[in-house]
Amino acid sequence: MADHDNQSFAQEVAERGTQVYRMLHLYDDSDCVNLYHGDGALPPHPVVRNALRSVADNLEIWDETNENSTSIELRRYRVPNLMTIPALHEAILNDFAKFMPSDFDRTTVTVHTACGVTHLAAALLNHCRKTNATVLMFAPTYTSFLFSASTVGCNIHLVEPMTDGMVTPEHIERSLDENPEIKTVFLINPNNPTGQYYTKHELEKIARLAFTRNLVVICDEIFHKLVYDEKNPFISLASITVDGKPMLERTVTLRSVSKDHGLAAIRSGYAIGPKELMDKLSINWFTFGTTFNVDDIAQYVTVAALCYTPDEYYRAQQDLLRHHRDLVIALIEDINRTAGYEVLRAARPSAGIFQIIDGSGLRNYKYHGKVLDSDIILYELLLQEEDGRVAFFPASCGGYNASDMKLRLTLSSPESDIKLGMKRLNDFVQKLLRFNR
Repeated sequence: MADHDNQSFAQEVAERGTQVYRMLHLYDDSDCVNLYHGDGALPPHPVVRNALRSVADNLEIWDETNENSTSIELRRYRVPNLMTIPALHEAILNDFAKFMPSDFDRTTVTVHTACGVTHLAAALLNHCRKTNATVLMFAPTYTSFLFSASTVGCNIHLVEPMTDGMVTPEHIERSLDENPEIKTVFLINPNNPTGQYYTKHELEKIARLAFTRNLVVICDEIFHKLVYDEKNPFISLASITVDGKPMLERTVTLRSVSKDHGLAAIRSGYAIGPKELMDKLSINWFTFGTTFNVDDIAQYVTVAALCYTPDEYYRAQQDLLRHHRDLVIALIEDINRTAGYEVLRAARPSAGIFQIIDGSGLRNYKYHGKVLDSDIILYELLLQEEDGRVAFFPASCGGYNASDMKLRLTLSSPESDIKLGMKRLNDFVQKLLRFNR
């Protein structure tokens, strides 16, 4: 893929993701073990559940009758709210300040909300489209960001992944050298799906690139509270200062409460950045002119999540994700022992809710008239296996080469599902080996 156009590459990856999601939904039933979804590892903390119950118990409902005597039920709390309530604005700033230097001045930043980080990304990418700017993005990436770019018509220069899937400061610098016209970089920290996140030294290198090359960095930090490497805590790019210059001036930070609070169904995301920069990006115009505003329920619950969730809850999330990661690695080792050689490899992420399984040891095997020469074929066979179906996500939908045979597994899945899904994967591998003797 090295010789193709990077913008067409981004479009190709987005279209592949669309096709895969459609097929996954066709097979999303009780007979299929679902290991591809991206929910939180734990249900919401009791204080958040109580907030949800409180809202549900106090829904304001009006019944109106039109001339034809048809009843119309209006639920105020389900109407998108064009304004961010003051309590939510304050909760977001208080939470953001925890990751910033002690002298952080909250009066210098602007907060915008929308019903999810993907919609905020769409607003930012729409600004780039209007200014005819190309955005530099690195694979592997979150497929929905490519959907957003395609929807609004923004040009994405998607850089193909390194062999290990890591995006280093040197990788970024080399890409900028090759494309000096680019002034907007989109990073995911921690990365979806690899779980890679940057050290302070790496962030300082990225910050120097931003200042020397006049860059704006959009940084998705949705997994910032799901880092489970106890020796290396998460550091926000916006908190970095180099040569006396705060990176906050050049960073738009994207966050939400969906994954780290078990609230995937509550669509509430927020973007934070310096006032002058945020005023140029027209996020409010984009969200006000669409259905991307946060409804009252989501705002109320987000306040509860950010203000009242104790640190113990986050530690429990991290412990569970670490446990599931190690469980998958152990189950992969069992599969390899049974096979007699390394047919599969499991990555060891340090953050996020995903894990990459490398199935290249099965490449070019044949099964039911198909040759396993891509992750798409592998995922389809597992999804359609009559003796026990299991749904993974092809990693090529995030920009990996399909021939790398990588699948994405969701570590936030219930442990019983992980065990059953991995058993079905083991059964499939054993049948595959028998068919190819």
